[in-house]
Amino acid sequence: MSGLQLFLWILALVSISAAKADSSLQIDITPAWNGYTRPGKPTEIGVRLISQRSGAVNIKAGKLLQTIELEDGIPKSVRFPLPPGNTEEVNFQTDWQDDRGSPIKARVSLTDSKIPNIALVIEGLTIQDRQYITQQMHHTDKENFFSVAALTLPQYGPSYNSIDAIIIHYLGLKNLDEKQIQALSEYVTNCGKAIILEFPETLYSKLKRIAGCNGDFLVTASYPFEISDQIKNLINRNPDPLPELSMLSAAMPEPGIHNTYSLLLGFCFGYLLIVIMTAVINKHKYALFILPLLATVITIVIWYKQQPERNLISWLQMDSQHSSARYSALLIMLGTGGWRESVDLPTAAVLPEEGSISEQSLHFNNEYPDVVTADTQFSLLSSAEWYWQSSLEIDAPLKLEVENQQPIVTNTGQQPLQAGLLKWKGEFYPLPALQSGQTWKPIAATAKVTDNSELVKLMSQYSNRFAAAILIPFTPDVLRFSTNHIGWLLIHLEENVVSQ
Repeated sequence: MSGLQLFLWILALVSISAAKADSSLQIDITPAWNGYTRPGKPTEIGVRLISQRSGAVNIKAGKLLQTIELEDGIPKSVRFPLPPGNTEEVNFQTDWQDDRGSPIKARVSLTDSKIPNIALVIEGLTIQDRQYITQQMHHTDKENFFSVAALTLPQYGPSYNSIDAIIIHYLGLKNLDEKQIQALSEYVTNCGKAIILEFPETLYSKLKRIAGCNGDFLVTASYPFEISDQIKNLINRNPDPLPELSMLSAAMPEPGIHNTYSLLLGFCFGYLLIVIMTAVINKHKYALFILPLLATVITIVIWYKQQPERNLISWLQMDSQHSSARYSALLIMLGTGGWRESVDLPTAAVLPEEGSISEQSLHFNNEYPDVVTADTQFSLLSSAEWYWQSSLEIDAPLKLEVENQQPIVTNTGQQPLQAGLLKWKGEFYPLPALQSGQTWKPIAATAKVTDNSELVKLMSQYSNRFAAAILIPFTPDVLRFSTNHIGWLLIHLEENVVSQ
């Protein structure tokens, strides 16, 4: 072999090796909460990708799909929120292939915990403090206690459902990125149980104002030995419930499906009318069949591309003195013809606490972690529904206060508010519509509400432990598209405020 041939042969080998290396893709997987989950609860997995070539790679886990733009040698990280289901093993698959022509895959195993998961964020705590807290918590087998790094905390609020409490130092909070802070804020707003250490007073006050359940589940600790007792106290308490799917379904009006039947009835009536008119007026018998057939074709063409009906019902509840509200919502889409579209849904809507994800493809937007794009397809009389619970940071449009054992309601917003209900010491009163700045209080002659409607039942159940509460029609923007939205806002006062 000549020197030139040997050189060309070595060059070819190097080129082949470079090509193989150029197509390689490395996938590293880091599950949130050290891989611990809770049965029937969503969780989250971090995925880190790096390759020696640039390009778009699609990575999929079940029905969840994300597209990542890779650059030569630069690692990219994304998060996958995962719905509850078979968590023993989660498989990831990409549309890139290895040297053998097979899709590049990765997998990770998760562990369902039957006891409460307690997470300790290590940043900001000394080794001695962590050891002391761990020893205190490991004295009992009633909780699953583990340490996590701030870097691994979720970027999606629903992923916090896999833990029952979190302990975090202020320095741990400072290590979080913007998406992680938003997810933690959502957790606190949803009555998540948290013990915070050495937070500045101004930040603690702000968190207390947005914390759900009157901030009862957000507590501070000054010393490590306090944490064990505080955890036991938090774990044994539960937040006020929100209306479940069945209750919202009962309160949902049913104009949509009736409208579909009305269309069918209208078509049949029109069809019959054309047949009768043709039989009476036209002497040509073939027209008896052609005209109704033509009407049928025209109707189908028009009907086939009808956008589905979108009906949304929501229930919000908040404390009068706080700036956040928890809510549950039910979205029902009713098909009135052939229709395909992609709709943006809250992440919480496609990561339910129970049940499996729908058969629709789901695309996650890395820029907006609270939104998922679902590919939907509807036909005549088909339907799809989503139920979820989440939270909003809002200021109450009404101020509810008690003076001299008398409830006073003031419209503090800029817009007039519709009439609603007032609950005071177990009795229900009609609340009139209020203009901006208008104040109202019941008088002795104010008639009580005595009916037993679904709305009164809902208010009675979810204001049971509050001496004073108001319920008004309220339709906040919880979706990125228009719907037939029926919403209610329950504003309440804690018993200790009323008794002052």
